[in-house]
Formats: sequence, C-alpha cells, structure tokens
Amino acid sequence: MSNDVILCEEEQSRLRLALRGSLYPHAAELREVWEGINRRRFDNGMYRFYSGSSRVFDLQETTGKIAEVLRRIAPEGRAFCDPFQQILDAGTDRESTLADHDHWLERVGPITHAFLHARYFLELALKCEGGWRTAPWQAPIGWAALLSLYGLSYRSVGDSGATIQKGSA
Repeated sequence: MSNDVILCEEEQSRLRLALRGSLYPHAAELREVWEGINRRRFDNGMYRFYSGSSRVFDLQETTGKIAEVLRRIAPEGRAFCDPFQQILDAGTDRESTLADHDHWLERVGPITHAFLHARYFLELALKCEGGWRTAPWQAPIGWAALLSLYGLSYRSVGDSGATIQKGSA
C-alpha cells in the first residue's frame, strides 16, 4: 500500500490506533529481534565498518530482519515512508567487491546508515509498545517518529507533493 496520499485526520487517527494495537501482539517478536541485535551484532557491525572489514556487509541481514518485523506491525500493511524506504534500498542487497576499499564510505556507508535507522525504529516500537496514558497531542516524540515511519504524522518528510483524501486510502 502506498503512502502517497495525506489522509484526513479521522483516517489518520484510526490508523494510529491500529498501529498502537499491533505493537502488543508483536512485542515478543520485537524483543527477540532487539536482543539478537544488541548482544553482539551492533558493536560488531560498527567495529567492522570502522576497521574496514568486509564483514560489515553482514549487517544487511540484520537490517532485513528488522525491516520484516517493522512491516508486520504496520497498520493495515502501510508502506514505510519514502525517506526510510530509500535508506533501506540504498543499504541492502549489496555485494562485497574488491573495489569496496577504494570507495569505502560510498559503498559501505549506506549499509550502516540503513542498519542504524532500522535499529532506531525497532527501539521506538519497543518503547511505544507499553503505551501511554496521555492524550495524543501529549505523546512522546518517539511515538511521533514511529508514526512518521508509516506516514501517519501530521506532516511527514517526503509528503510535500501529496494530496489530501477524505476516507480510506
């Protein structure tokens, strides 16, 4: 499902509630992926980047696992926002070559960039899973960022050319 339309407030509210409702049933899966990352994968991946090791390419698998779980919590199959999807596309499905070391930042930077952004949203999903007892306009910034991942904030990056649509997308 594309997010190229800015939804009316009623539809956005409904999808925000759907996102909140999808966090709890996936909490164990979110935690499992998080624990797999934080045991060694995060430090190892960042070390591999800074040490010039081609094993940094292994981060792509982890990024893919994170993206999968984030897709599963998406309300009604909503797509990721364009900026995040572009970051994922640039930092996944890359093959290691001998020329990588000659252009290390250009070739490998997008891999770590995608991993760090995916990890950020996974962490937010875990933080938000507990829910809040506040009104929506008092929601923590992390919740607002998680909404942006699915194009559900009041105005998300990359939505400037979108049109407003009343009702469902």
